[in-house]
Amino acid sequence: MIMIHKSIPFHVEHVIKDSNGRFLIIQGNLLSTRLNLINIYGPNEDNPNFYSNLFLKISDLQGKCIIAGDLNCALNPQKDKSSGMDNTHNRTRKVIKQFMKELNLSDIWREQNPTKLQYSCWSGTHKAYSRIDYFLVSTELVHF
Repeated sequence: MIMIHKSIPFHVEHVIKDSNGRFLIIQGNLLSTRLNLINIYGPNEDNPNFYSNLFLKISDLQGKCIIAGDLNCALNPQKDKSSGMDNTHNRTRKVIKQFMKELNLSDIWREQNPTKLQYSCWSGTHKAYSRIDYFLVSTELVHF
């Protein structure tokens, strides 16, 4: 779900829904800026194909992106996992980072908090905290 307050002058032009409920893309305009609002609930397993297919779809969109959601993958295990180690989701992490670079996406929370260790998830199985929830934004939006 993507919620937009009624006072925000966002005009929705197109909605793309994943048949499995893993992502939602809302294309539209905010004032004079073309935006793609993307919500993701990534697979729990190391599934780079899901992210490759999603980011290829995103790369075809016009405008800037705000991607938010649960990627189910720590992008920087040294900073985003309490144990500092993560041998899981290696292929997924690689694909996400590759597309972040290609699409000029920034992990805005990490950019604003370069050394802070804060987590969004506890895994009883791995006995570790991790940050798997992200806001990735087009670098052109970072100054906002």
